[in-house]
Amino acid sequence: MLEPLRASGTRELPRLSLIRQVLQAAVPAAIDLALGEPMHAPPEAALEVLRSAAAADLRYSPNAGIAELRTAVARVQPWDARAKDGGSSVLITAGSQQALAVICLGLLSPGEEVVVPEIGYPSYAELAQFAGGVVRRVAWDRLESGLSARTRLVILGSPANPTGEAFASERLAVLLERAALCGAWVVLDEIYAPLLDLPQWAESLVGSGGRVLRVGGVSKGYALTGLRVGWLVTAPEIVRRLLPVHQHLVTCAPSLSQRAALAALVEGESALSAARELYRVRRSRAARALLGIAGLSVRDPGVGFYLWVDARARLGRDTASFALAQARAGAVSVVPGEAFGSAGAGFLRVSVSGPLDAVDEGIRRLGAAIGDWAL
Repeated sequence: MLEPLRASGTRELPRLSLIRQVLQAAVPAAIDLALGEPMHAPPEAALEVLRSAAAADLRYSPNAGIAELRTAVARVQPWDARAKDGGSSVLITAGSQQALAVICLGLLSPGEEVVVPEIGYPSYAELAQFAGGVVRRVAWDRLESGLSARTRLVILGSPANPTGEAFASERLAVLLERAALCGAWVVLDEIYAPLLDLPQWAESLVGSGGRVLRVGGVSKGYALTGLRVGWLVTAPEIVRRLLPVHQHLVTCAPSLSQRAALAALVEGESALSAARELYRVRRSRAARALLGIAGLSVRDPGVGFYLWVDARARLGRDTASFALAQARAGAVSVVPGEAFGSAGAGFLRVSVSGPLDAVDEGIRRLGAAIGDWAL
């Protein structure tokens, strides 16, 4: 794995994620079951905006985003009292990852603690460390009790990448109460939440007031990864506080992309419904195939296009070496669990978002590779 670089003092620069290391190591013949790229059709309304690009406004937007999009983002969160504030509670960013960066750079001081799940998306820890924070990993089922007076931020995905777990409303209420007592902020990365049925998504976040920042975007649910449009939703006074950080990083999210994202939010529910059913069928099919490989167990999270595969009985706890070897050999690209923290060792994240025949063949190759792998 790549060694971290260091900037001035002891601050570490972010490292290339193990996910990207596997993808860079892969030769063209390797079937990609690694990248989190949705394959369903984006909303037609968003595509129509992009087709008419010549007539679109290609100038800077306001730093915080176009007003109509900020209002639309607030309106798709009907369980959040801040939706009544309209767009003042929303900051449009250049993808959800830039929203996370703005939060870490804007709210963290050097040496402050950031709690992340023991198994979680790698950018949480990398961005927190880059902003000078001290990362502490806590098991998913103990996050509420894992906060202390030293904690400044808690960052978690709901639904989580890679496991698909969502934070239930009861647990969220306890977490927010504990965060308020500690003076901490809770950051909810909801980038995969549109792939939940709306009632299920809303129920998981009922009553989420207080010191919370929500992060989302159009990449996963709306299959518009290349637009690079995300957002954060929080109290208007915190939006105003974070706006200069965002402005100095990127000025504004791409104007044309914002117009297409607006069309997706306003008219894209049918595309979301089709995507949810598409991935439900694909996860079920892929899970059956994976369970046919001796020694594997599979967790279907019920959302999105990943399966979380326990391969410890066959691969031990060094799935990184296995994944890199298969990518370089041109067999199959899968994400080793170590990419999400040391507690993920021995697991694999398998994406089912590619062409169906490629997913089937990739799983067949994965089974053959596991059978040939010697611990």
